[in-house]
Amino acid sequence: SATVLDASNLATIATVPVGNGPHEVAMSLDGRWAVVTNYGDQTTPGNTLSVIDLYDPTPRVVRTIDLGQYARPHGAVFVQSGTKILVTSESSQRLLLVDFITGRIDTTMATNGRGSHMVTAQRDGRRAWTSNIADGTVTEYDIDTRTTKRTYKVAPDDEGIAATPGGVQLWVASNSARTVTVVNTADATILG
Repeated sequence: SATVLDASNLATIATVPVGNGPHEVAMSLDGRWAVVTNYGDQTTPGNTLSVIDLYDPTPRVVRTIDLGQYARPHGAVFVQSGTKILVTSESSQRLLLVDFITGRIDTTMATNGRGSHMVTAQRDGRRAWTSNIADGTVTEYDIDTRTTKRTYKVAPDDEGIAATPGGVQLWVASNSARTVTVVNTADATILG
């Protein structure tokens, strides 16, 4: 399930049934939609996204996006003014660009890494990055051209990832080193 909270007082508004093994939630820029990635459980890989209408007086799943062969969706972020959503498919080592309006997969891009888990994008949605846990790498994507650009080492077991609004820096969290590494995205150098 996914729980919708009132941000002013953290009161529960609704608890909404979604798909098997929900992992992450992406919010649309206008606050209207929440998209839950249904990762699955230990025996059954998930491959769906649950779309929740947050403007409904009782928030509920209004549709499910089927990702077909692209299983284990995890990190997600809205881009291109909310018309598209980026989603990692951990088991296929792909970053999916999904058309939010139609629910169809627009493009898939290779992550060049194992355990591609979380995704972040710069504010304008033109570039994005995934963390690849098993390889300790980050992969960069050009969303305009729908291409994988480069992959570089950052830290072991890197999972959490965030970009500064303009995409000048990445902040990458390592599970095993218990660090956050700051990366200059222009040349992939580690700043600290």
